[in-house]
Amino acid sequence: MTALTKSVVTLGGREFTVIDFERRTIAIDLYLHRVMRESRLDRVLPEQEEEVEAYIARIQSAVIDCGRAQELIAGHLVPDGGTEHDWTPAVAAETTRHIGSCNTAEDREIVVELCSRVVFGFFRQWLDQLERSQRSLAVSPLTSGGVIDG
Repeated sequence: MTALTKSVVTLGGREFTVIDFERRTIAIDLYLHRVMRESRLDRVLPEQEEEVEAYIARIQSAVIDCGRAQELIAGHLVPDGGTEHDWTPAVAAETTRHIGSCNTAEDREIVVELCSRVVFGFFRQWLDQLERSQRSLAVSPLTSGGVIDG
């Protein structure tokens, strides 16, 4: 079973609960958005006619190159037994330090999987928000014979 299908992962001998991305708190969301923006990962968007596999490879490279993968992962973990409500920036800072000290092949594999989960969760949500915004604009009085079209 991979880290992506478990709710508890072991990194460097410590167990962590993987927070369900759909149940993250506003504090977690703001933390992840900040790290994504500061590392410019929010600008890694699909290019026109880019194959899904190529986009995935490009995102993975960008995450590794940005140097902040540990922080992204820390925004998705709490010590085992905790919930999303136990997450704080201080917990994330300690988790970030711990992840950076991990040194086994298994730890590295789990880190790569967790990083993908966090990044793709962020982009999935961003795309959902974009779609909702576009639908909202499509039925807005401003685009339906109002000021913009008028």
